[in-house]
Amino acid sequence: MFMAGAVTLPWTFLGSFLLNLWVGYSIAARLGQTAIAVSFVIALASMLQAAIGGATLRRAVDYPATLDNERDILRFLLLSPVFCLTSATLSLSGMWALGAVQIPDLLASWVTWWIGDTLGVLVVLPN
Repeated sequence: MFMAGAVTLPWTFLGSFLLNLWVGYSIAARLGQTAIAVSFVIALASMLQAAIGGATLRRAVDYPATLDNERDILRFLLLSPVFCLTSATLSLSGMWALGAVQIPDLLASWVTWWIGDTLGVLVVLPN
């Protein structure tokens, strides 16, 4: 979204949806309604995070971003963890509502998800 714009959002949704269907199938060896619903929720949350993150960075960091000055690097480093809250929060809320994750597991799952998304953005996006 940051580099190519809103045209990427449907593909972000589709890629995430298919990946999570595959993961759900590989865990349970079948695709039930809950696995499909969880895949949909995660894909929607991933797409929203990409939309929010891309739009935020396009406004805050000069685009096309060379990340070659202090201002842009600092904004990128500070904003990335903030918009990465989106997918972890929405996905796990949806998964909890669907009964796919339990209350005792929420905090550890949320922190792991948020850190993983944040590291992914910080490491992959600048390349």
